[in-house]
Amino acid sequence: MLREARKLMVGRWIQTMNDVVWGIPLVVLLLGTHIFFTIRTGFIQKKIGKAVSLLRKNEDGRIGTMRPREVFSAVAASMLGTGNITGLGAAIVMGGPGALFWFWMTGIFGMATKYAETVLAVKFRVKDQDGTIKGGPMYVMERGLNKKWMGKWYAAVGAVAALAIGGAIQICSVANVADVDIRMALVGTNNFFTEIVEQYPWITKAIIGVLAALVTAIVILGGLKSIAAICNTAFPFILTVYTVGSVLILIANHGWIGQACSLILKCAFGSTRAVAGGIAGAGISKAVRCGTMRGMFSNEAGIGISGIVEANTKSSNPACQGIISLLGTFIDTVVMGMLTGLVMVTGILKNGISISGVSETEIVINLFKRCTSLERFLFVTGIIVFAYLTILGWSYYGEQCAEYLFGKKSREIYQMIWLIVLITAPVCEIQLVREVADCLNGLLAIPNLITLILLAPVVISETKEYRCHPDQKKNKIFEEQEKEKNHSIYI
Repeated sequence: MLREARKLMVGRWIQTMNDVVWGIPLVVLLLGTHIFFTIRTGFIQKKIGKAVSLLRKNEDGRIGTMRPREVFSAVAASMLGTGNITGLGAAIVMGGPGALFWFWMTGIFGMATKYAETVLAVKFRVKDQDGTIKGGPMYVMERGLNKKWMGKWYAAVGAVAALAIGGAIQICSVANVADVDIRMALVGTNNFFTEIVEQYPWITKAIIGVLAALVTAIVILGGLKSIAAICNTAFPFILTVYTVGSVLILIANHGWIGQACSLILKCAFGSTRAVAGGIAGAGISKAVRCGTMRGMFSNEAGIGISGIVEANTKSSNPACQGIISLLGTFIDTVVMGMLTGLVMVTGILKNGISISGVSETEIVINLFKRCTSLERFLFVTGIIVFAYLTILGWSYYGEQCAEYLFGKKSREIYQMIWLIVLITAPVCEIQLVREVADCLNGLLAIPNLITLILLAPVVISETKEYRCHPDQKKNKIFEEQEKEKNHSIYI
């Protein structure tokens, strides 16, 4: 009884912290930054076609360690995550169907913020004494703003946040969905495994955690190159499978698409009377808050963490890599997020599933129970693969944040902590883990968004110079490092 009371108290405290962090100021700051960079870059989102051509060009320069296509795959794969499935379920539960509209808006306008983050990450990247490329928001804060204390704060939050955002919540989502799938498969059977599962309800989740830790360890111990190789192979495959599967499901549910779109739009602007199939709006404030929160969790536009990998590009032009990076946000939120959202809402309407008083996991479970085999395959495969790729990418983000604070010797220790989190997190309450992840996500966004606004003139200058000389602009920091003999220029 005392243990449950403590658990409840901790849950309320974390929820209160999350409500404070994700209050109106942060929502306004995030959306305001998206709109600000959209206007100041001349609606950089229209460069989607250019991004595709730059990926095909696949520049092989002498500065970075990875080709732009490899960087794009690694970053885009890390974005996918379970936020595109269970996260959207959470958005619908907390903010109503209208939250999906604001989720998509953060993707459309967030592309400009993602571009700005990448431009700064590449411009202010540095080369270590052994030739390793280092970059990300902490280096932008240190070298762009001359605020090393700010970089340390970001790195400290980033190292902890990675464990929750890229590790715990991903494996929790996988464990919950896989546990449901296993239990559904065991219904009506009577064998030794069924008895074990009934006697020890946590056993399947624990096994999933151990397996995830093993397959993750094999890859992350090989470093960024190993992570990028897996992402390069898996990302195009899962993207194709998930997109085709979603389109086929929407074709089957075509009779509900119009009603779903109408419901989403009505609820997005505060209509609590927009009721259909047991679904009602939650009010505009909740819709905006939940949509933007889930959107940033999904596409990472606003937290800047992907700049850690973006800085490794061989592209010598910050604006070029920035244009490529906005394509990842477009695919993650605008395309895949829209497909998933429509699949969920049409499925809920079609099957008459109520979202009142349920959790994100229960929505997925209810969909599982009533959906077709194709839909179940799509959700299960998507959650598992998305989560695994995110776990790989975020492990590197967190590792680099720890290295920024404590040096290279901390990498092995952080990797061990990462694997321990993967083993233990599946048996934790997913809602509590998500609250912690959301809170840390917001704490990462605040210093990053402030940095972006302060360094906006640099982003605009790089953008203008690129438009005037798209093939001539080089990364000046590296040119200076090549000429300078004093080792003090290195980290």
